[in-house]
Amino acid sequence: MSINHPRIRVKEDGRLIVRDGLLLCFYLHESHRRLGPTVGALLRAYQRFVGPDTLTAFFNEEGDPARLTGRGWTRIFAELSDSSEGHSYNLSLNDSLTEVGAFSFEYFGADLDLLSFKWPGAASYVSLCFPTEFLPEVGAARFEAFALDLAGSLPFTSGYGSLAFNYSKGRDEYDAFRHISNYCFGLPGMDVHHARSTCFDIDAKVRGAYWLNFLGGPVLHQLGGLVSLRRRLASPSINVSPLAGDRAMITLGAQPNAGDPESGDDLSPYRLLAETLKDNLHVGYLPAFAPEDAARWSRRFLTPSK
Repeated sequence: MSINHPRIRVKEDGRLIVRDGLLLCFYLHESHRRLGPTVGALLRAYQRFVGPDTLTAFFNEEGDPARLTGRGWTRIFAELSDSSEGHSYNLSLNDSLTEVGAFSFEYFGADLDLLSFKWPGAASYVSLCFPTEFLPEVGAARFEAFALDLAGSLPFTSGYGSLAFNYSKGRDEYDAFRHISNYCFGLPGMDVHHARSTCFDIDAKVRGAYWLNFLGGPVLHQLGGLVSLRRRLASPSINVSPLAGDRAMITLGAQPNAGDPESGDDLSPYRLLAETLKDNLHVGYLPAFAPEDAARWSRRFLTPSK
């Protein structure tokens, strides 16, 4: 399987800080004390899918990297298994100590009892990154099945899978987003993501229209349910599937679409879904983006208001 996508590699001071990639991200209105063991199982599933030795580095809350050892893995899985204490938890794993990784796994398990006083719409999140080249290697159907299997194990409110601008965290993050802002409006099918800020006010909203879209019960209910959604999304390029727990998965085409104008990419399914979701759209903060540009990016598939 081939996939049309731009090859993006941005370096700063000799370090790769932005690259094209693939992202799976889920937002969950559950606290870490209930999510920890589930996320531990999800991390093991990710390791089986990409290879057990792929992730080699972890990052502390200050963004400083350290090499993962057997003892480090033991500690991570022990902490995820024993999550009954009422506190938040951060986990950031990568395949590189010095630059943006091709593969990464990130989890923020919130203490919603604490956060909800200031951020009533806060959520936990988990995100998994892959290099774009991984998709032709495993095949879009197998990748979609993997995403569906993960979704089935998670109490998500919303989630998605998309081509994405993946970037370095920590000290390189702002510079990475400065470069991303120069690329993204010409490639609207790619995702610009900053889950660490989005999770504080995502509430029962969605981040937009993507190749793979996962809608939890609250979002699906606001959209009128599965029957209404299928009627509004009547298109041969869009598949709406029910999931257990009054949830749904929406797939836009057989593979993701970067929206590259030079490739003649057809984004009409993305526009149709975006219009359907517009009242549930989350508009948030993006580093190095002016607020009006962040809002314009979030609404990029919507018909401009007259």
